[in-house]
Amino acid sequence: MSMIPQNDLRRQQQAFADELKAAICAVCDRGWYALGEEVQGFEAEFAEYCGVAHCVALNSGTDALELALRSLGIGKGGAVATVANAGGYASTAIRVVGAIPHYVDVDPTSMNMSVDSLRSAIARVSAVIVTHLYGRLADMDAVRSLAQASGVAVIEDASHAHGAARAGARAGAMSDIACFSFYPTKNLG
Repeated sequence: MSMIPQNDLRRQQQAFADELKAAICAVCDRGWYALGEEVQGFEAEFAEYCGVAHCVALNSGTDALELALRSLGIGKGGAVATVANAGGYASTAIRVVGAIPHYVDVDPTSMNMSVDSLRSAIARVSAVIVTHLYGRLADMDAVRSLAQASGVAVIEDASHAHGAARAGARAGAMSDIACFSFYPTKNLG
């Protein structure tokens, strides 16, 4: 019996191996491993692709969520609405800043945040982290409407929805702050 490898990232990248190696060698030859022209170019292109003014590249999607919370002043004593079925990254970032995750239910069809459940929780939170799962967008119009009426900030975790769009708006352009991940197991990794 042959084994089926789990998360064999080498197989995923084989078709692009030569191109990836050339890009890595170019960076190594220049000796600028962080925040170089490749990063600046990526930030500009990705911001344009998402239809937003700015993009700031960080080392991980989890750190992006943490920075988003900190930039909004969310910290000790705060509560942030999120879902429990999104891999724990939002919960980790919430706890790192000293806040408490307030879990809301998911819609059984999309498996994204339930707007009805959020409606019940919105008065008890300082922010909402909405994770778009499986390339499917959460109901951002309803989430934003609830949040705006309550003076609550909305953060998109769009790590599973690169390029997803609804009514002309892409994931990452429907909230106060959006975070992505490019880890190899994500949709665009």
